[in-house]
Amino acid sequence: MMISYKNNNIIFIIKYNMLNTILLDKDTYIYFNPFLKIYKNEVIKQIINSSKKSMILNKLKNVYSFNHVFSLDLTNEWLNAIKNQNPLKYHLLKYHFEREFNFFEYGDEIIGLYTLNGMRWWTIQEKNEFIRLFKLINLDQKNGKT
Repeated sequence: MMISYKNNNIIFIIKYNMLNTILLDKDTYIYFNPFLKIYKNEVIKQIINSSKKSMILNKLKNVYSFNHVFSLDLTNEWLNAIKNQNPLKYHLLKYHFEREFNFFEYGDEIIGLYTLNGMRWWTIQEKNEFIRLFKLINLDQKNGKT
């Protein structure tokens, strides 16, 4: 952010506000080890259970919808961060009440997770925590057991 003022108080306030602002990650997709679509509900269950032990995604919820899989709260702090860091998508917030994440597929497999409408719904820490949780998934796809 460029500051043209010489007043140290104004610079301090701007720096303080920037430090306390959520910093959105630029990625809107993550990829993980693919799994068969028939395991979707089991994977969701494992991710939700694992997220309860996480300091970062402990408020992760399952969305019971055909398209949406997971959601996180959309707080005023998030609204402000999106308005400032993703202004081209900010107008879409009137259609959202939470941050939504969807699976994406290739053939009969689910290969990743993406943020709805390219909203940049996650921080770097949240994105990395999703990746970590997906690495913990335990599926025995060869024998049809979970």
